Amino acid sequence: MYISSRHKQQNLANCDHAVSICDSKILISSVDKLLGVTISNTLCWDAHIDHLIEQCNYHLFLLSRIKVFFI
Repeated sequence: MYISSRHKQQNLANCDHAVSICDSKILISSVDKLLGVTISNTLCWDAHIDHLIEQCNYHLFLLSRIKVFFI
């Protein structure tokens, strides 16, 4: 994943330079997960927060379904 500003990312998208380490090509991705934190290539938190909201909604739904058994 390349991390840079939006302006530089547009320039990188137009060029065809390939980055490789030990004959392994580095793939370009817009989002990656590292140690439980979702990092985007522009270092904004949108993808991480969206993932957290999904998880919270899922667990709140499960809690609402099982609260019937504990009342």
